[in-house]
Amino acid sequence: MRQSHGLFGRYSPTESLALFAEADLLLDSNAGVQSTGSIGFLQADFEPVQGLHLKATGEWCDNDFSDTDAANLRGSGTILWFLAPHTDIRLDAMYGTLYCAPGVDPTPMGMVQLHTFL
Repeated sequence: MRQSHGLFGRYSPTESLALFAEADLLLDSNAGVQSTGSIGFLQADFEPVQGLHLKATGEWCDNDFSDTDAANLRGSGTILWFLAPHTDIRLDAMYGTLYCAPGVDPTPMGMVQLHTFL
């Protein structure tokens, strides 16, 4: 059984800036082996003009407090532009790992997405 319990919050000190945070306690019992860890993120979302969002995110993950592996850290930057009704484009640049896997070396990653919806 896997469980995650945590807290999250959002604070907006100005109309164009939103701050997000989340922290979770991870509980995992797989085949009789139990582990406890944590995962979370901090994010700043700045909207300099309506429809254009610039985001910076830092994430951490430690899937097992009892091992000697350090927490995985990842950072990312995002440009999100709502360019038309029902259409947006998003560019992400990341440095880290895709999963909370100890011993995996961080690498640079990127992704471009175009969303359209009804």
